[in-house]
Formats: sequence, structure tokens, C-alpha cells
Amino acid sequence: MNPLSRPAYLIITHGSSNPKSQASTQTFLQILQSHLLNAQLFHAQLEGVDQPLHQQILHFTQQSRTQGTDRLYILPLFLIPGVHIMEDLPQEVALAQQTLALTDPSFKLSTLPYLGQHLQHHPDLFPTSSAQRLLLTHGSNRPESLKVIETLAQTVNATPAYWSIEPSLRTQLQTLTQQGHHDIHILFNFLFPGTITDKLTDIIQTHIQQNPNQTITTTVPFASLPAFQSLVAQILETNSHAEPRI
Repeated sequence: MNPLSRPAYLIITHGSSNPKSQASTQTFLQILQSHLLNAQLFHAQLEGVDQPLHQQILHFTQQSRTQGTDRLYILPLFLIPGVHIMEDLPQEVALAQQTLALTDPSFKLSTLPYLGQHLQHHPDLFPTSSAQRLLLTHGSNRPESLKVIETLAQTVNATPAYWSIEPSLRTQLQTLTQQGHHDIHILFNFLFPGTITDKLTDIIQTHIQQNPNQTITTTVPFASLPAFQSLVAQILETNSHAEPRI
């Protein structure tokens, strides 16, 4: 890469049709760009856009090429190693790399470890509390994904609660209530607010109304946290010389 060129980073998110999630994503990217003033920052989505991911990647390789850059660093902004991380994203990056091998063989794609791998090393993103703690996350049917969640829950001294599988948030709140816990702190393990976090918040509010003697506090999705924004910028800058992993 030309030493005078600007490094090129591509953030890949799941994508959402929810306006709240879209607005939060754009705000996060703007703040992230402010941390990376000398970098080109691009954003692609796995779902919710017309172009498949590999075509989006090729589009951004062309844009970064015009700035004298011959490598695109890709950061998957996902929290667990589900189907998107283990299957969809590697396939799409491979398709983009195959095209580049024919059209621009000197251009390289470097995929960094997905974001969730870093959270266990940054428990400070989850505020401490003397209350009984629940780590609230989406969930997955993949055993390797559940292992990651369970390990993170142990790290932050919390019990897992899931949106898509059992034990659900309702189940865990009922269990803690039956056990006599009056102070509960819920850690949202989500990147952006959206439809799912709204529904989970409704469940929490209903539980509070039914159990007025309990105190329940919650965190917010990561994207709005300054410490998280700084962490993502640090990951990009630190790993920008990493060898390609896909």
C-alpha cells in the first residue's frame, strides 16, 4: 500500500428495516469516523439492501482504489459466531476475492475477527452492580454460539437470558422473582436498538408493573456508548496490519 494512502475499513452489520436501528447505525458510523480521521470508512449490510454483500465489497474496493489503497480491512460487527459469521460472511468475502483475483489481483481483503471476540476482554463495557445480573442477548441454536454467550456471562457475573430460545427473559425474570431477588440489573448484549430491543423492553415494563416491589435497571445497546465507539476504532487501527483471515 502506498504509505501516503488512507487506510480503508469496511464495517459489516446485519442490517435492519427498523428506522431506530438505521438511525443508530448511522450515528455510530459518524462517531467512528471522527475517531478515524485519516481513514476511509465504509459500511455494508448482509440483509436489507438490494446488492448482495460481495457486490457491496467490490464497490468499496473500487472506491478505496481511487484513494491509492490496495487493501480493505473488514470488521464484522456481530456479537456471536452464528450462521452469518460462520457461513454467510466467509462465502460472500470469498466471492468478492474471486472476482478481485481476475480484475484486480493486487488488491487484498483482510477480514478481522468478528467484534464479539473482543468483548470478553472488555468487561468494563458492562457496568458493575450489586444487583442480580442478567445478560440479555439474542440467542442461537448453534452450540458454539451458546458457549460464547455463557463464557461472557461468567466473565461479567451474570446469568444468560435469550430472545430467541429458552431460558427467555420472561423465564429468567420469573425465576429470579421466585427466588426472592428484589434488585435486578439487565445487561443488553445488543449493538443497536430496534424491534427486538423494543419488544424486550416491553417485557421488562410488564414485569415491573406486575412486580412493583422489584427494582429493575437496564443498560443500553453498545453503539451509543463512548467506550464501545473507542474500542471499535482501536480494533481497526490495531489490526489494520493483520494478515487476511478469509
